[in-house]
Amino acid sequence: MARILAVDIGGTSVRAAVVDTDGGNIAGSAARSTAHLIDAPPLGRSYDADALWDQACAAMREAVYRAGARGGASAAEPVVAVAATAQRVACAALGDGDVPLYLGPNLDTRGVATGWAVAEAGGADLYARTGRSLAMLYAPSRLLWFRQERPEVFERIRRVLGLGDWLALKLSGEAATEPGTAADLLALDVHTGEYWEQLWSRCGLDPSWLAPLRRAGTRLGEVTAAAAERCGVAAGTPVAVCAPDSLAAMLGAGAARPGTTLVMAGSTMPILAATETPRADPDGRIWTGRHPVGDQGVVESNAGTAGYGWAWMAEQLVGAVSGLEGDSAYAAAERLAATAPPGAHEALLYSGGAGILDVANPATFLAHTSALLWPSTVLQPDLGAGSVVRAALESVAHIARANVEQVEAVCDGAGQRLVVGGGMARSRLLLQMLAALMDRPVHTPRFDATMVGAAACGAVTAGVFADLAAAAAAMGAVDVAAEPEAALVPEYAAAHRRWRAQYARLQSL
Repeated sequence: MARILAVDIGGTSVRAAVVDTDGGNIAGSAARSTAHLIDAPPLGRSYDADALWDQACAAMREAVYRAGARGGASAAEPVVAVAATAQRVACAALGDGDVPLYLGPNLDTRGVATGWAVAEAGGADLYARTGRSLAMLYAPSRLLWFRQERPEVFERIRRVLGLGDWLALKLSGEAATEPGTAADLLALDVHTGEYWEQLWSRCGLDPSWLAPLRRAGTRLGEVTAAAAERCGVAAGTPVAVCAPDSLAAMLGAGAARPGTTLVMAGSTMPILAATETPRADPDGRIWTGRHPVGDQGVVESNAGTAGYGWAWMAEQLVGAVSGLEGDSAYAAAERLAATAPPGAHEALLYSGGAGILDVANPATFLAHTSALLWPSTVLQPDLGAGSVVRAALESVAHIARANVEQVEAVCDGAGQRLVVGGGMARSRLLLQMLAALMDRPVHTPRFDATMVGAAACGAVTAGVFADLAAAAAAMGAVDVAAEPEAALVPEYAAAHRRWRAQYARLQSL
């Protein structure tokens, strides 16, 4: 057995974990909160680079300490590799000497006013070649904003990376970008696996800013002496090229090969499945990308901020009324939801930002409005607080099913194995809903899928496994968490028809 240090810059925190290569057990973990600076109100958000590096190092030091403190006889086992991943679409722009000029989270939408120029530069080829649309979200649009609004910063840019790439650079002094990250920089031709440099050139951006493309699991460099003093890992420890967070999660959640659909049910909800080769959606509704394993592709839908809707219900309503916070508020909300029957007396919730992905038509009612609907209490006199709270949790399950269906229609995988990861996978009631709605067993990862997947990249770098497929097979275990209850399947089928019909009405407004 060997140990890998994985670190992940997420939306609200940076997490670190020491992962055993034998089964993916997490020997020690830690997290630190991160904060966004609103540097270009109201839409522009960024990180303070020094503060983010400090928090990452603190999380890594604590995870290494905890792995040793809890390791008993194995406490002397050193970390044999480090792998850094991060939220997708986030990016970093660096100047001479790799001085950070801008680190932007995935929620930075400063490119809303300049995205048209990127879309125009890509033309009809934008979606066909990048597997992406909504150009305003991605690095080129943000960089054009700097050219327009802060030319003194733009003129100093010499390198553009994904956020995980930047962290690996801080650790090793070396820069590279994995193809999955390159796709989320809107820089990759997802079908050839090479940079589409002409798009950046047409936008007036220098393609030489892009780092060399390297496959996940290859050796980037080694922890420098300066980084070792900060992060608690020995100088000279190999640093891996790593896939971005959702793709790393595929490795850690049994989705390293076609045949599994992964629902990452967190604050946001990407839904992903592997394909033998990159495959475009003929209807242009969902995204196409590159899988870390071999020459495989990824198809992805996204339910948006589905988890935020449940969080609001649990924290701001149930928690606020009952005087509970944190996990206690969520537990109380789930208990209350369980008092209502399946279908929640026909109450339906549509939370703002959650929806069925359609990248060709993103501006819908649901993007900026929340709606909670229930029938007349004359018709449903038993409807109460439990029904309303249950409707909030069922809405997450309904939106998951709708997006899963889009993914599986493209990858010809209807009925394939379903894995649910992310923070909401801790909800037993949600897993039962999903099993009944999709009429198949629901699996969950045995350990944190993103951390295990990142560690799999490090394990290949360290020579523990020959390739990522082998590492994922050895480390990415899943278990059956819920079976469909026969009596609930038709009830939830009818509920889903009601949910879809009302969704269509709201979307048309």
